[in-house]
Amino acid sequence: FSYVYLVEVAAKLAVVSFEEYWVHGENVFDLLTTMVLATTGTLYLIPTVPVTNNILRFLNILRLLRLLKFLNTFSTVRYIMSTLWHMLTASRDVLVLNLLIIYLWATTGTQIFGGVFYAENPGLKDATASWSDYDSFFGSHYQCFNFNDMAVASFTLFMILLGSWVDAITTTSVAVMGESYPWIAV
Repeated sequence: FSYVYLVEVAAKLAVVSFEEYWVHGENVFDLLTTMVLATTGTLYLIPTVPVTNNILRFLNILRLLRLLKFLNTFSTVRYIMSTLWHMLTASRDVLVLNLLIIYLWATTGTQIFGGVFYAENPGLKDATASWSDYDSFFGSHYQCFNFNDMAVASFTLFMILLGSWVDAITTTSVAVMGESYPWIAV
């Protein structure tokens, strides 16, 4: 399919000079993405050249960007994008406040729960008898939602903020702290 884009670039270059073509940013984007996609597609067909699926996956992002550029030619899509941009800029203060709150609670969670969500934790082993969420927490791989660092803690809080509340995360937090932080449950 990239070869169709090569024909499009060739047709444009047949009409205008290369200097005139190169002045416009969208033409530069078209030429570079077309060359990368066509070259990679050709190399993929040669069995001795290793082009992995990971590389192809990232190159699909270029195809998606070309599609978005094409969709931008429609006035309805431009109107929707303009409306979304105005909504984001109008709510900038609220978004910054939300990010600051997530940062505050991620910092607090990292200080309190950093490095304690692991299956061999003695605090969790002792609570296993009276705690039924141990298997649902580790069996469902919720341990990836932890507070070991700021990035993962922020993602965990963002996930909870979007409405994906998981009781296993909360009960694990309470079980791991035990009696030492009773105010955490509040």
